[in-house]
Amino acid sequence: DLKRFHDLSVRLSSNLELQRLLNDVLTSIAALQKTDLAMLLLLPERSSKTLQVATFAGFTEQQIKSFGELPASFFSPERRVLIEDIEKSGTYFPFVDAATEVGFRSVFSMPIVNTRGDALGVVVTFFRKPHTPSDRQSRLVELYARQAANALDNARLYHDSLQTLAAEQQRTAVLRSLAEASVKINSVFALDSLLQVITDQARNIIGARQALTTLLPRGA
Repeated sequence: DLKRFHDLSVRLSSNLELQRLLNDVLTSIAALQKTDLAMLLLLPERSSKTLQVATFAGFTEQQIKSFGELPASFFSPERRVLIEDIEKSGTYFPFVDAATEVGFRSVFSMPIVNTRGDALGVVVTFFRKPHTPSDRQSRLVELYARQAANALDNARLYHDSLQTLAAEQQRTAVLRSLAEASVKINSVFALDSLLQVITDQARNIIGARQALTTLLPRGA
């Protein structure tokens, strides 16, 4: 168990590509629980009422769609959810049609919560027969989910930093283009040539295929 957890930790800490990271987490948790059906659901925002499917295993795209909306009130990002047998009398399960289509009888979900206590999402595993995870499995899935939360935070921070860097690079390029345009504009004195330079430089800076400059009559 420790070796498996260590291997997952190493893989997650060495990878900052978000989708690959999510796939790795889900595959590892499904293998741990010996099931071929699993979903990883994320909260788009902390206040969101529904979860979004980030990745899945064992389902088709059409089967995922058959679930419809996935309410955070059922797949809770704050507590474990266990349904030992969907078909047991008195059991509430809002996705009975999906269960019948896919062929599963039991559901277990574990919240993904980071070290600050922020709920990020849920890992859900499905079983084709009535099932109750052992205490060992539950503890390990919780450890995996905590590790996933840390890796998810790191990947998001990395993604945000790349976006910030790209925006700064774009801003620098625009400022450089404006400086070059200023030099060219100030070196031209004929009106027609000046308007042509302004038009050409504006088109280059914006990245447009075509551009035109209009001049209002004096006093208009």
